[in-house]
Order: sequence, then C-alpha cells, then structure tokens
Amino acid sequence: MSIPNLINLSSVAAGSKFRIKKIKLPPETNQRLRELGFNEDAVVRTILKNSSRLICEINNTRVGIHKDIADDIIVTPM
Repeated sequence: MSIPNLINLSSVAAGSKFRIKKIKLPPETNQRLRELGFNEDAVVRTILKNSSRLICEINNTRVGIHKDIADDIIVTPM
C-alpha cells in the first residue's frame, strides 16, 4: 500500500484539485472552517493564489482564506 503525497493547501498550484486530509488549527478556527465546508475528505480546488491569500472552491462555493490558515490544512492530490 502506498502512502499518499501529503502537502499543505498553501503549497498547491492554482487550478488543482485536492482532498482534505487533516486540519491542524485551534478549535475555534477549525469549527469555522468546518461550517464553510472544509472537512476531512472534502474536495477543494484552488481558484486563485497570491502571496497572502487563496481563493478555493469547496462544495460549489468560493471561499477566500489567508495563507497562514492554508498552511495548516493538509491535503492530498486527487
């Protein structure tokens, strides 16, 4: 069995699709992300990426998050 290639969301290229594997943030931030659809096994696609922000599509909704938060969202390529 191979181990999936895990990276943080802030490292992915714009236009890529990934599956969320783990969120390593404080409980209050983690809860807010879950309300927005950022859950384990959810599929996320990066729409736009710059030095401080990412715009992601998750559950047919576009959401902007700061790079510091994306650093703690662990994903694997689809």
